[in-house]
Amino acid sequence: MCGIAGIWRLNNQNVGLEELRQFTDSLLHRGPDGAGYELLDDKRLGLGQRRLSILDTSELASQPMFFADGRYAIVYNGEVYNFLELRKELEGKGHVFRSGSDTEVILAAWAEWGKACLDRFNGMWAFAIWDRDRRELFLARDRFGVKPLYYIHKPGEFFAFASESQAFRFVAGHKREFELDHITVALRDTLVLEGAGCTIYKHTWQLLPGHCMLLRADDAVAQQVRWYNILDHKRPVPAKYEDQVAEFRALFEDACRIRLRSDVPVASALSGGLDSSSVYCMVHHLKKKYGDGERESGNWQQAITASFPDTAMDEVEYARIVAKHVGEENWHCITNRFNVLSDVMEETTRRYDSISPTPIASINPVYRGIREHGVIVSLDGHGADEMLYGYRYTLFDLFAHHAWSGSEKRAREIGEILTQLYAYEQRPPIARKLDKQLLEASRVRKSFLHRLKRIVKPSHPTAVLRDRRTGLKTPPAEAYNFAHLPLDERVLYEDFFLYSLPTFLCDFDRASMFNHVEVRMPFMDYRLVEFCFSLPAESKLGGGYTKRILRDAMKGIVPEEILTRTFKVGIAAPFQHWLNTYLKEWALEKMKTDIFAYACEKQGVEAENLIKALKNNALDDVISNQIWLGLNLTMLEP
Repeated sequence: MCGIAGIWRLNNQNVGLEELRQFTDSLLHRGPDGAGYELLDDKRLGLGQRRLSILDTSELASQPMFFADGRYAIVYNGEVYNFLELRKELEGKGHVFRSGSDTEVILAAWAEWGKACLDRFNGMWAFAIWDRDRRELFLARDRFGVKPLYYIHKPGEFFAFASESQAFRFVAGHKREFELDHITVALRDTLVLEGAGCTIYKHTWQLLPGHCMLLRADDAVAQQVRWYNILDHKRPVPAKYEDQVAEFRALFEDACRIRLRSDVPVASALSGGLDSSSVYCMVHHLKKKYGDGERESGNWQQAITASFPDTAMDEVEYARIVAKHVGEENWHCITNRFNVLSDVMEETTRRYDSISPTPIASINPVYRGIREHGVIVSLDGHGADEMLYGYRYTLFDLFAHHAWSGSEKRAREIGEILTQLYAYEQRPPIARKLDKQLLEASRVRKSFLHRLKRIVKPSHPTAVLRDRRTGLKTPPAEAYNFAHLPLDERVLYEDFFLYSLPTFLCDFDRASMFNHVEVRMPFMDYRLVEFCFSLPAESKLGGGYTKRILRDAMKGIVPEEILTRTFKVGIAAPFQHWLNTYLKEWALEKMKTDIFAYACEKQGVEAENLIKALKNNALDDVISNQIWLGLNLTMLEP
């Protein structure tokens, strides 16, 4: 795990060693354990890495790493969890290894299988491999984009890549400028940029998840090529639900097992929700069942919970239930350092380098606490919500779809589940709202005009999901398009691959690496993802619950209070509370700037109205979000 960077001068000029050092060292927070810099291709190519040592902490695993008598060189960010199995297979083919790292396994796999090696990897990665003999640079990103990779290509001048877009400040001859059209889109919909491969800076793109790129010096376009398509990986699933539950549990168990492979301490980020509780409890279940496996850390018992006292975001009581279930002595609960909250807000937002839906300062304490307790790897529960109907807005879309299509029984079932995701006092008005919508849909469907329209053009009103990427300049790549799928499938595919999950992955990458912590996500194991996207909707949303199959698979492992809990807190900062307390004066000062006014204009609101609302303690969720987006933009540096 680390930060990687590279510059390839395409005009026969040299890359300066000091330039490469500054470029690479701008990623110091991603890798405090060491650094490597190499000039190749007669000094026209520079590869750099900042190292966070996880597997083989010796110098033998340092990068850039060379292979095949120096023909191949790699810089790599991520983990390939099945590297032990691949290593044994490659040794059987005659490959010899010097280190105990997964990095060397990637190089040997590339030498043996070429691009096809990507299909064999189970993990998260972003890497670049230089082929000296062919003078080719190959870049690849994992299936779901867990690890980031940004690039700039100016044909005839240079190609540069890095783990974070802010590093491009240090590329000689490049001036960073805002892409104002992208800022406008992001201010109106913060979940659009990541899944589209876009940034808020001109000429700066992301290599899309499941894509790779082969670049030669004279290429006019840095063409991304899809190597993984989720739609090609639907698989047969058992017909009986109980057999589906058993297979889900087996896949999840193995996903957790291989993510315990580490030469440094591992802990769990425990929110108290179902997903993180499932990961933490499964780890304890595995250790009791099997003991320590090959290359597994002996220090895995700890869990860290972030507390948000006196806010609706606080889930400490539920995290405590899980901690007592497995051993409370290994549980640590931490709170934000509110006396320096504005400083943390500034620093984390600047490093995020984009428009975020919520301040990542809210998740920073978890990884700060993990690192302060001597732990370097965190096991997290991300990914389950997006493939198992975990979000309210997804259920609203499904409810509307079934209500208008005439599937009234299914609409009522979804409505009951949706209502339970709210706090007790919020449930009656939500139920009334859904009943009213169902009644209106029924009335319209039975009308003479609607029946006539159905005869002329067979269709029905439904929840229509528009393409939210309108207005973006996109990279040359084959982007996903799920418009042809049935709506109950489409809402999950779009959430997982295009909108919410790509954005949240970026949030957690930045927050964790800011604190020198690696995040591993068992729910993002490709075998489990492919299985979940092959399941019928009723296996994921049914029996009165979201995430139905996860709840049933974890029976006997996760406490019953967690399995039957329905109230959804979600991932967000208690920003409204912060604005009214710790951040009020700081925010009011920033809200006087021209940049804040510009952000408000693009959102279609008046800056003065937001300032007045904050001064008068008249905030609600909408106003607080508008203020955040404006403040977000003021903290970025082109």
